[in-house]
Amino acid sequence: MAQDMHLHEDSHDGNVQPQSEEGRLRQNVWGVCTILDLLLSLQMGRPQSCSEALKRRLASSHSRASDVDINPSPPFTYAVSLCHVISMINFNFYLGYTMTTAQTPSELLMQLRSELDLWHHCLPVQYRISIGHQPRQDVLEINMLYHVAIILLYRPICREQPDSQATDIFLEAASSFNVLLETYRQTQTVASPNLSGNNYDVSHT
Repeated sequence: MAQDMHLHEDSHDGNVQPQSEEGRLRQNVWGVCTILDLLLSLQMGRPQSCSEALKRRLASSHSRASDVDINPSPPFTYAVSLCHVISMINFNFYLGYTMTTAQTPSELLMQLRSELDLWHHCLPVQYRISIGHQPRQDVLEINMLYHVAIILLYRPICREQPDSQATDIFLEAASSFNVLLETYRQTQTVASPNLSGNNYDVSHT
């Protein structure tokens, strides 16, 4: 439906500017569709439903990480940008599409890792995880998604070269994700102190 409405394209209405309220709404709705479609496709092991539209957009703009470095952009915008990078990883490593100019797997890895590094470089300090600071839920979520991207990027190489440096990076990302996930669970428990008790009551009804 989002593709049928051409939300992945600039508005066909010349009176609608990209930075207008309607233009931002179109971009936000398309961003939500991109995130949900990507996460479902990764979980189910199938191509993204909006793959054709997304391929055209990625081919023309890549991750556009530098475009979101504004004063500051909401975490949602960075999540959309990160999902664009994850989509490129998915297309190139898992679905067999060629989305870059890389000639070898090593070149492809370097190009996609540079996309991730650029995204992380553009991430404002208030959206990063810092030692001794209790992060907000949205900050935890976007950083967990970043480690998922690293895991997806290096997993194919780990299968072929289990003793390579890629395996160390893969395991470090998985460990960092687990730490953030545990923190995330704790924030959910604090936010809903009766959740555990309610689950116990339901299980014993």
